Amino acid sequence: MLGSNRYNRRQLLQVLGLGAGATATAVVSSACSTESPKMTAGTGDAVIDGINNFEDATYPDDRDLYVNLAESQSPHTLVVTCSDSRIDTETLLSAQPGDLFHLRNIANIIPHADNPDPGVLAPVEYAVVHLGVSAIAVIAHSNCGGMAALQHLGDYRTELPATHDWLIRSEDVLASMGGDHGAEDFSRRLEQANAAAQIENLMSHSYIADRVNAGELVLESYHYDIGKGDVTRFDQEKDAFVDV
Repeated sequence: MLGSNRYNRRQLLQVLGLGAGATATAVVSSACSTESPKMTAGTGDAVIDGINNFEDATYPDDRDLYVNLAESQSPHTLVVTCSDSRIDTETLLSAQPGDLFHLRNIANIIPHADNPDPGVLAPVEYAVVHLGVSAIAVIAHSNCGGMAALQHLGDYRTELPATHDWLIRSEDVLASMGGDHGAEDFSRRLEQANAAAQIENLMSHSYIADRVNAGELVLESYHYDIGKGDVTRFDQEKDAFVDV
């Protein structure tokens, strides 16, 4: 760190993050410590503390991985999931940085080609056409606020108009649901049905359908039960969600 430069006592104390009145013992103690000053003194800001921990612990442990990723990426899967903070797709899929390309939005919805949204479809197009991912995984989850809101959309028209207008895209899914809408398992079945419906929405885009039909791209839908840690997959032949 010091190189060939000469530092006076005050400059050395500043480099070590110590005040001008620090004792020689404190200087030696700090210089010999293996702990980073960032790690030992939190700022109280969750984002800043998280960054400091990444720089001081996570990055050094995986330096080679990040160096190799610095110039390019080649993810194998586009993951489409909800914006919900409880969904950690890297952990769920046992993936590393660089493995997954991400698209997150309320209720993991893919706009149909008849009603496109460039801001949402751009990541899909980029992942499929430019990066050449071999799979798209739509991952829904339990206790989804978006699917709960879909059942009471009128309540959101004024309070959360953008959310209301976005969830309208899944109104047909709700309308197609049979059975008792008040049943205990209805929310789970709606979450699953909405995830499965995104396969059809994806296939409405020709660049996706062409690659699927050519065997170059696989589309899958999953449902993740957060509390139980269980994941089920939509079996397109059985038209049902089955254990992975």
